Amino acid sequence: MKIIITEDDYEWVLAENNVLVSYSDKLIDGNGDVIDAPPHLSGWSLSWKHGAMFIGQTTEEIARKAAAAFVSLWTHGMSASFADRLMLGYVLWLEMQES
Repeated sequence: MKIIITEDDYEWVLAENNVLVSYSDKLIDGNGDVIDAPPHLSGWSLSWKHGAMFIGQTTEEIARKAAAAFVSLWTHGMSASFADRLMLGYVLWLEMQES
Protein backbone atom coordinates (compact mmCIF):
# COMPACT_ATOMS: atom_id res chain seq x y z
CA MET A 1 0.00 0.00 0.00
CA LYS A 2 1.34 3.44 -0.94
CA ILE A 3 0.72 6.20 1.56
CA ILE A 4 0.57 9.72 0.16
CA ILE A 5 3.16 11.92 1.85
CA THR A 6 4.86 14.22 -0.67
CA GLU A 7 4.00 16.11 -3.85
CA ASP A 8 5.69 13.35 -5.87
CA ASP A 9 3.34 10.79 -4.29
CA TYR A 10 0.28 12.65 -5.56
CA GLU A 11 1.62 12.73 -9.07
CA TRP A 12 2.64 9.06 -8.81
CA VAL A 13 -0.91 8.02 -7.84
CA LEU A 14 -2.37 9.98 -10.76
CA ALA A 15 0.14 8.59 -13.26
CA GLU A 16 -0.03 5.02 -11.97
CA ASN A 17 -3.82 4.99 -12.35
CA ASN A 18 -3.98 7.01 -15.60
CA VAL A 19 -6.09 9.71 -13.96
CA LEU A 20 -6.86 12.84 -15.95
CA VAL A 21 -7.58 15.97 -13.91
CA SER A 22 -9.11 18.63 -16.12
CA TYR A 23 -10.99 21.92 -15.94
CA SER A 24 -14.15 22.56 -17.90
CA ASP A 25 -16.52 25.47 -18.23
CA LYS A 26 -18.61 23.83 -20.97
CA LEU A 27 -21.68 21.57 -20.97
CA ILE A 28 -23.52 19.61 -23.62
CA ASP A 29 -27.21 20.49 -23.81
CA GLY A 30 -30.10 18.17 -24.66
CA ASN A 31 -29.53 18.75 -28.38
CA GLY A 32 -25.86 17.77 -28.21
CA ASP A 33 -24.64 21.35 -28.54
CA VAL A 34 -21.68 22.57 -26.47
CA ILE A 35 -22.67 25.57 -24.35
CA ASP A 36 -21.03 27.69 -21.66
CA ALA A 37 -21.69 26.27 -18.20
CA PRO A 38 -23.07 28.44 -15.43
CA PRO A 39 -20.31 29.37 -12.95
CA HIS A 40 -21.49 26.90 -10.28
CA LEU A 41 -21.11 24.01 -12.77
CA SER A 42 -17.63 24.98 -13.95
CA GLY A 43 -14.63 23.42 -12.27
CA TRP A 44 -12.19 20.55 -11.99
CA SER A 45 -13.01 16.89 -12.59
CA LEU A 46 -11.17 13.62 -12.51
CA SER A 47 -11.64 10.88 -15.06
CA TRP A 48 -10.13 7.42 -15.27
CA LYS A 49 -11.01 3.89 -16.33
CA HIS A 50 -13.55 3.53 -13.51
CA GLY A 51 -15.50 6.69 -14.35
CA ALA A 52 -15.48 10.41 -13.74
CA MET A 53 -16.44 12.78 -10.97
CA PHE A 54 -16.66 16.49 -10.35
CA ILE A 55 -14.15 17.89 -7.85
CA GLY A 56 -15.27 21.51 -7.89
CA GLN A 57 -13.97 25.04 -8.13
CA THR A 58 -10.51 25.22 -6.66
CA THR A 59 -6.92 25.51 -7.83
CA GLU A 60 -5.33 22.96 -10.13
CA GLU A 61 -2.88 21.89 -7.43
CA ILE A 62 -5.65 21.23 -4.91
CA ALA A 63 -7.73 19.43 -7.55
CA ARG A 64 -4.79 17.13 -8.35
CA LYS A 65 -4.16 16.38 -4.67
CA ALA A 66 -7.86 15.71 -4.11
CA ALA A 67 -8.06 13.41 -7.13
CA ALA A 68 -5.04 11.45 -5.92
CA ALA A 69 -6.53 11.16 -2.44
CA PHE A 70 -9.84 9.87 -3.83
CA VAL A 71 -8.15 7.33 -6.11
CA SER A 72 -5.85 6.15 -3.36
CA LEU A 73 -8.73 5.64 -0.92
CA TRP A 74 -10.96 3.95 -3.50
CA THR A 75 -8.27 1.58 -4.74
CA HIS A 76 -7.64 0.52 -1.14
CA GLY A 77 -11.25 -0.56 -0.66
CA MET A 78 -13.07 2.50 0.64
CA SER A 79 -16.53 3.07 -0.79
CA ALA A 80 -16.76 5.74 -3.47
CA SER A 81 -19.28 7.76 -1.48
CA PHE A 82 -17.10 7.85 1.65
CA ALA A 83 -13.93 8.55 -0.37
CA ASP A 84 -15.80 11.40 -2.09
CA ARG A 85 -16.77 12.91 1.29
CA LEU A 86 -13.19 12.65 2.54
CA MET A 87 -11.95 14.22 -0.69
CA LEU A 88 -14.33 17.18 -0.23
CA GLY A 89 -13.13 17.66 3.35
CA TYR A 90 -9.54 17.48 2.12
CA VAL A 91 -10.23 20.17 -0.50
CA LEU A 92 -11.71 22.44 2.17
CA TRP A 93 -8.75 21.83 4.50
CA LEU A 94 -6.22 22.57 1.72
CA GLU A 95 -8.07 25.75 0.78
CA MET A 96 -8.03 26.90 4.41
CA GLN A 97 -4.27 26.29 4.53
CA GLU A 98 -3.81 28.57 1.51
CA SER A 99 -5.72 31.49 3.05
